Amino acid sequence: MKKSIINSTVMIISMFLLISCSSDSSSDNNTTPTPSTENSWSLNSYNFSRRISAQVLSNYTDGKPFTLIDVESNIATNNNNFKACSIDFVFNTHQTGTYTVKSENAVFTDHLLPYMSIKCTVTDAAGKGAIYSSIDSSVSATVTMVNDKLVVDLPESITMNKTFDDGLENAPTTMAFKCRKVR
Repeated sequence: MKKSIINSTVMIISMFLLISCSSDSSSDNNTTPTPSTENSWSLNSYNFSRRISAQVLSNYTDGKPFTLIDVESNIATNNNNFKACSIDFVFNTHQTGTYTVKSENAVFTDHLLPYMSIKCTVTDAAGKGAIYSSIDSSVSATVTMVNDKLVVDLPESITMNKTFDDGLENAPTTMAFKCRKVR
């Protein structure tokens, strides 16, 4: 039940935010994630910057809190066919602090521990996509508050596993993810 509430919320927000893609191609062979500015992130050598976001502070049906931050990218012009990317950060409080990046299952199972799960949806110009999800790790993400918005900073790279693919060309099985003060 908890997963279905979050998954439904994620799908609704994503449907509203992830609308347009354009077509342009160029190559970038660097495989080290290098987000260079605030509100930017990297999946392998693909770099994205924030276009719009939404934040939801809610409760599970049993009253335990969770926070969802959904961030949609601008259209990327230098990422080959990886044109747009949305990120969903889910953590089990409504507070700032340090969270250990874990799988979605760990966040739901161990809701009393400061855990965060991350899911990235990458799409091409034709709307084909792939979803990458965080796995259990010991890497920490920091959540702060800036102008009444929660901000996630993940300076150390984590591994994301591909959990869904509907035909996104050249979508690797795993990707390295980093983000810089995304809200």
